[in-house]
Amino acid sequence: MGIHEDLNEATKMALREMIDFLVNEKHLTRDDAYQLSSVAADLDITQLVDGNKGVHAMIPKAIFVSSQNANDDSITLERTACFGACPIYKLTIASDGSVTFDGERFTKTQGIATSRISANDFRRLVAEFEKTDYFSLPDDFSPGTKVCPQMITDMPSAVTSIRLKGKSKSVSHYHGCGNSGALAKLTALENKIDEAAGTEKWIK
Repeated sequence: MGIHEDLNEATKMALREMIDFLVNEKHLTRDDAYQLSSVAADLDITQLVDGNKGVHAMIPKAIFVSSQNANDDSITLERTACFGACPIYKLTIASDGSVTFDGERFTKTQGIATSRISANDFRRLVAEFEKTDYFSLPDDFSPGTKVCPQMITDMPSAVTSIRLKGKSKSVSHYHGCGNSGALAKLTALENKIDEAAGTEKWIK
């Protein structure tokens, strides 16, 4: 919304606020937000009293609902407790590059923190999942399963998951099961998710 004695200035203020909203809330670049506003935003007069002119800018919510439904791909990594001070947190990376960290225990940041990576970095992570043949892996590498050939106690666990083109997969991985074959690939994948998101800044 923009309020100013000059109608043109009020209009500019409303459009600047719309662009700021699209950048901060919808994670568009400023250029994309400007282009979207120029074709999709409607401007209406709010007031013409007391010498001030008011203008408000509106944009249809349906634009973003459609976009979200069309591409809700994401990657998550959850690290759980061990016998000691292993960091406990959940990390979510969306296909648009938005990163959400939720620190629970033994992390420098407790609660929610956010950041961004590039869409290309997200695609590189997807490629890492594909290299591990992730969708063909067992869902559970934990004690008592046939894919846990050895078991060292008091080790941490990690749960990875991916939602890609409407298909979802999650793998639970107890680190005491060994570190060969698919287990080594899972450990490497978990570490690459952390590296891409820059998780270390919230832990140490």
